[in-house]
Amino acid sequence: MSTDLSRAQSTDLSRALSRQTGAYRPATVTLAQAGTPSRVRTLRSMRKPEDSDSLPWTAVLLFAVIVLLALVAAQIVRKLRALLREPAPKLELFNELVEAHELTRAEQKALRRLARREKLSVPARVFVQPAYLKAWAPSDPVYRELFEKLFGG
Repeated sequence: MSTDLSRAQSTDLSRALSRQTGAYRPATVTLAQAGTPSRVRTLRSMRKPEDSDSLPWTAVLLFAVIVLLALVAAQIVRKLRALLREPAPKLELFNELVEAHELTRAEQKALRRLARREKLSVPARVFVQPAYLKAWAPSDPVYRELFEKLFGG
C-alpha cells in the first residue's frame, strides 16, 4: 500500500512540476528496476528534460534549405538554357564577320576580349572602327596582326 501511496504522490509531484515548468518529463524507470519508491523520485528529479521542441524547427530549417537549393538550381538551369539557345542578335553580326574574315579561334578570342575591354554594347564595332584595334596594336602583336588583316595596314 505504501508503494501505491508513493506512486500517487510522485504522480502529483510530476503534474505540479509539468504545470510550473512545462518541460518536466518523467523517466521511464519501473519500480522493479529502481527498487524503492524514494529512488524512483530521485531518478525522476535527476533526469534532464528532452529537447523535443527542436525537432520541428530542425525539420522546418532543413525543408527551407532544400527549397532554397532547388530555387538556386532552377535559376542556374534557366540561365544555362538561355545561353545555349541562339546567340544574341548583337553576337550574330560579330560571328558572321568572324566567318567572313576567316579568323582563327585565337583571333576571335582577342576581338571578344577587346570588345569587353572597351565595353562595347555591339562587339561587331571592332570590325568597322579601326581606332579600337589601332589603340591596342602597339602593345600587343595579336592586335597588330588583326589590324593589318582587317584594315590592311
